[in-house]
Amino acid sequence: MFFWYFESQRNPETAPLTLYLSGGPGPVNTGFSYDVPVNGTVNLRGERALRNFNATTVPQGNRLLEAATMGVGSVHTESAVNSTEAAVRALWLSLSVWLQDFNPGNGSQPDKHRGHELELWTVSYGGHYAAAFYDFTTSQNLALDRGVSTLPRPPRIRFLSIGLANACVDSLVQLPAYPEMAFNNTYGQQLVNETMYLAAKEAWGGPEGCQARIRSCREAAAGGASFSPPDLGNNATVNALCHEANAFCGNHMVTLISASGRSFFDIGHPSGLLTSPTLHTHLAFLKRADVQAELGVPVNFTDNSLSIYSAFSRTGDNVKGDYVASLGRALDDGVRVSLMYGDRDYACNWLGGEALSLAIQHKHAQAFKSAGYEPVHFPGGGSNSKGKTPRARVRQHGNLSFTRVFDSSHTIGTEWPSVAFTIFNRTVSGVDIASGTVSLIGDDDNSSEQYSTVGPQSVRDIINEVPADADEEEGMCYTLAPSLCSRRQLEAYLKGRGRGAESMAPLNQEEKDALVSRVTQELSGTPYACSSLTQLTNGTTNFVFRGELVKPIPADNGESGSGSGSTATTVIIKHSTEFAAANKDFLIDASRAFYEESMLHALNDFPSSTTVVKAPRFHLFIRDANIQVLEDFPAAVDLKNLFVSPTANSVLTAPVGESIGRDVGTWLRSFHDWSFSPKSGLKAVGDNEPMRKLKFAITYDSFLKVLENNFPDLLEGHRPTLEQVKDAATKEFERTSGDENGGEDWGLIHGDFWTGNVLLPSDPSLNTQHPGGAKLFIVDWEFAQFGHRAYDIGQMIGDIYERKHFWEAEGAVPAIEGFIQGYGGFDDDELAFRTAIHAGVQLIGWYTRRPPNAPLRFPLETVADAMRIGRDWIVKGWQKDRGYFESTPLASLFKR
Repeated sequence: MFFWYFESQRNPETAPLTLYLSGGPGPVNTGFSYDVPVNGTVNLRGERALRNFNATTVPQGNRLLEAATMGVGSVHTESAVNSTEAAVRALWLSLSVWLQDFNPGNGSQPDKHRGHELELWTVSYGGHYAAAFYDFTTSQNLALDRGVSTLPRPPRIRFLSIGLANACVDSLVQLPAYPEMAFNNTYGQQLVNETMYLAAKEAWGGPEGCQARIRSCREAAAGGASFSPPDLGNNATVNALCHEANAFCGNHMVTLISASGRSFFDIGHPSGLLTSPTLHTHLAFLKRADVQAELGVPVNFTDNSLSIYSAFSRTGDNVKGDYVASLGRALDDGVRVSLMYGDRDYACNWLGGEALSLAIQHKHAQAFKSAGYEPVHFPGGGSNSKGKTPRARVRQHGNLSFTRVFDSSHTIGTEWPSVAFTIFNRTVSGVDIASGTVSLIGDDDNSSEQYSTVGPQSVRDIINEVPADADEEEGMCYTLAPSLCSRRQLEAYLKGRGRGAESMAPLNQEEKDALVSRVTQELSGTPYACSSLTQLTNGTTNFVFRGELVKPIPADNGESGSGSGSTATTVIIKHSTEFAAANKDFLIDASRAFYEESMLHALNDFPSSTTVVKAPRFHLFIRDANIQVLEDFPAAVDLKNLFVSPTANSVLTAPVGESIGRDVGTWLRSFHDWSFSPKSGLKAVGDNEPMRKLKFAITYDSFLKVLENNFPDLLEGHRPTLEQVKDAATKEFERTSGDENGGEDWGLIHGDFWTGNVLLPSDPSLNTQHPGGAKLFIVDWEFAQFGHRAYDIGQMIGDIYERKHFWEAEGAVPAIEGFIQGYGGFDDDELAFRTAIHAGVQLIGWYTRRPPNAPLRFPLETVADAMRIGRDWIVKGWQKDRGYFESTPLASLFKR
């Protein structure tokens, strides 16, 4: 027997035990890789890292993470378990022995029943195991009462909760949902045609259909005229009948979408597309010799057992068992039952999960059906690794809950760990799923005293969009999970042409050192060879270094007329990779470096109308290595950090803020007007497709979701207008520089024009003197693209206003006014209104620019007020309400 055990850090002597079972049948339970809510305790990121393992918090109870079936993980046997009923008997015996002989806490005191309270959580096919294990454990408790137990010192195990995540529990209840999920899902994906859909429905209900075959199987397994229960998969006649039923149902219903090209576990992505490496990076960790030695296992780790899968298939186990009735018995015994389903999963889909919840017969069944759906509120937003905020709806009455988790596949715990962990914690704590604030303790015999959610009876009308990468042909290729690599990736890897990485974790020190060494080597044969590289903190998508030059270079880099003779001893080095510097899991197109090179080359010829503001001079681009060498501003600080510094109101006073704003506005107007010239670089840079997609994703494609998921009240009465704005922007972002009738407001834009990309000298004299003669530098040009002027103008205005709203920077509003005055040319209200709209989108976007899972840095009321202001700027800009803006910080846009 092999298991993982994590002791609670809160009263382990009295904490209940949580047992997690994986699905399958056949895969191992590592506790790291799959869809387990209790996975919140450990963050395994790959071969090299078990991050913060010793410091993880196990708050709610002791955790026992156990392999569901023998023959996988680090336990190997000669024979395979072949049915659910056989597996749960082996599980009960192993858990009983564990409670008697291992448990260092309350389990060593068998006379205290609290020591054997159990929270049972599982996923996928584990729905079979959980229901059957509950029934068998109950029967053993009765045997204990009668004094006929099979063990000399049997424990009494009392269930507190059963948690099921995207679980397949009962085929008679859930199988009819497969045709619906294929044809009428909530993502607008018709994965089969109507003929196939109707044929599948006929295959279910016909006289020789799937439903009839399942019933015949179950009657035989239950011991009809010739057989005696229990069915342990050892009767060849029953096995043959049930295997045939399972095969028929699989061929005519379950595998319906196999020709669609969509993933069985995530209809939002193609089949075979690895969207998250964390599903498999535990494999490398557990194959390491030192890890195996530490665990004391003598054999290699096996992730999945085909022999077990085949054994279950031969007995037709999938269609056996009236397990929906088992859940009803558990509820009537006072057990909390929590069902959660990601709504992009097809394998054990949410439509079947909802049907399961409504089919459970228990004493509060009618009250549960009468309950409505409520939104689930998650602490701190709970964003996932892609920066999206969670959405879920729950129907709950008393101890039974069903939760639809939006934008999630078969593996909620991997995609939304905070969501799964929140639902787990609220269930085992005995509080409501929607808010986590209502205790469920009450008279279990009286439905009227039980907690019940209020809302619509159905959530099928909530339609979602597929992910942005829904049509990607290939994703990440993890060599220990080759079935999820594309043919091209596998061929490149096997022939030695593919580049590999040892893990998907953020770069460790050794990897950083290797990267620095490579960059240094690439520069060694150029005039910009460096003796040392110091990584700067402002690199998030690129690796940014300050390089100490071996030989100084002319500070003016040969600019005519300078005559200063000064030299520069440092340069800025930017190295672009195919992933973000701050997060290796976030893939990003490395071609951004080519666009930035073209842009900076063109800017060398940009005749700015102001000598105060300039872009960095571009020195060198090593194309094969994606390395740029740029002019350095060693004594500079970005405008954002000045605004939020403790001395902001003494440094950036109103006059200084206005002056800086005017200089930046004048420069931006000059740049936009130049963008139509032949030397502007528009042809090479304008259709920067990767960055245009990214800019749309983080602005107009996300602002509405921020309000929906976190501030739904702000949408009341305004949703149609906001949707019109998004639809219009969607079309605009499809425009290219070759489109006719672009108008004078369309041209080359910076694309990421905010205070963090404006550098100023950090000279303390800014405190006392006007910085009119100081240089301001505009940096980071990789987002340069064809677009509307308002995108740059509105982004800067919205960003500066953030400094006012959240940091109370006194120079912020004067900076906005100066910026608008410096840019000028707002005689046409159309540009002013469009600018206001984009400023509002920028302000709402503050919510998504926080670090993922980070708590709000400001009071919720302050954040909500910012979202309201952003919404109003968008709505009033769209409605062209000039009078509204005359009393706002954007009033200067409309002064003529």
